[in-house]
Amino acid sequence: LFPYTTLFRSERSPLHSICTGTMRSIPFNVCVIRPRGYTHSAAFHELAELVFYSLQDLGQGVELTHNRIIRHGVNVVFGAHLLGPEEAAQLPPATLIVNTEQIGALGMPWTQAIARLADRYTLWDYSDGNIGKLRQMGATRVRKLVMPTDYTVRTPWPTPLQTPPISPSTRACPGSIRPPCPCWR
Repeated sequence: LFPYTTLFRSERSPLHSICTGTMRSIPFNVCVIRPRGYTHSAAFHELAELVFYSLQDLGQGVELTHNRIIRHGVNVVFGAHLLGPEEAAQLPPATLIVNTEQIGALGMPWTQAIARLADRYTLWDYSDGNIGKLRQMGATRVRKLVMPTDYTVRTPWPTPLQTPPISPSTRACPGSIRPPCPCWR
């Protein structure tokens, strides 16, 4: 099994009852929000693929998508802070938000967006500091996302010395040991 699956098997995991119980047939959608022209969304890909493969290894039906939300199932959304307020309000109740942004001063544009999301949806965050700040702001549905430190990516990433130039026609490294993930929809 993919080493990250221990997160989903933990009884403290928000997905424990789904992945081990009678709700196992519920489909999952791991979605990266990618606004047009916003290349920084690619920073979410590795973690999104990690969650995708972990759920797949647990026998869950799962898709990996950009900007696509399913209505009947569980959406695990990366980059939800990039949604406008109207779009965020339309996310289905069975949505898990994964926050990868640092929660800083209240004046940062994404801080309020993330706090609003954490009021309505379960939000996973990597940082105890973020979790504390969000709870101070009244967010009640924030959970700790424990990041693995010893996982192996299923398709190996090239090291910096192995990375050839990116081909603009295929958007992939020619001869790369890590082809583009075929699971993206």
